[in-house]
Amino acid sequence: MENNFFKRKTLDALMDSGSVLVLGFEDALVGYSEVKDTIVAVYDQDIFIDILAEDMPFADSIEFFHQNFISNDLGDKTPIFVRLDKNI
Repeated sequence: MENNFFKRKTLDALMDSGSVLVLGFEDALVGYSEVKDTIVAVYDQDIFIDILAEDMPFADSIEFFHQNFISNDLGDKTPIFVRLDKNI
């Protein structure tokens, strides 16, 4: 329940700032960051790809991710994708 509260607060802050959000990938959202005085969404790349893989083969989801998300520049509000090492 507490995690949902913080997720909602993060989404609210991102929406208020006009950040680019990827609908359907809320479970991959890990927070936000400030880049050049602009608030941007931060997504966990591995979870994001796992969500894509629910609808296509895993190898295809990696290729789709790189072609459609990493290579696209949506301006100052382009989301950031990070790989989290949970062992650190």
